[in-house]
Amino acid sequence: CIRDSYRGQELRFSARNSIAAPGTQIVRYEWLFGDGAVSDQAEVVKVYSNPGVFNVTLTVFANTGLSGQATQQVTISPQPQPPVVVINAPAQATAGQPVTFDGGQSTGQSPIVSYQWRFGDGGTADGARAQHTYAAPGAYSVQLTVGDSAGLSGSTSVQIQINPPPTAIPTVVPEPTAIV
Repeated sequence: CIRDSYRGQELRFSARNSIAAPGTQIVRYEWLFGDGAVSDQAEVVKVYSNPGVFNVTLTVFANTGLSGQATQQVTISPQPQPPVVVINAPAQATAGQPVTFDGGQSTGQSPIVSYQWRFGDGGTADGARAQHTYAAPGAYSVQLTVGDSAGLSGSTSVQIQINPPPTAIPTVVPEPTAIV
């Protein structure tokens, strides 16, 4: 008994539990899958390529010429898609200064329920928004993985260049000169 499935998923249909009348036997099977596909096998593996509602009909034929028929409706849903992950972050920042990362524009077919950040220097965080301070200059790959309420996850990464902090330029103050 198959009711709901996804496009591209293998479905198994079986007529092995069909019973012929006493003194007769089943000699032929005819499957109509509602999408134009047919089969004459007792057991069939079927993959629907499009979503929709399909009436699957099995007709069994006995050696006496009599037949019996059963129909079942199958709903094929589009394949669920993982969340689309979006990171808003600056392209560069300064070592020793906090940097804000925002993944709140990430979306999914189901509500987003988790956010996991990896900042490329061993640091991690949770939440749609996160702040991180890099201790050293360099190029870092920031990765965000989000999970939705359907159990699907998606991830993406961006590069951030961390520059050294500005160095103080000493101010040269000339020594006062005494004029006599």
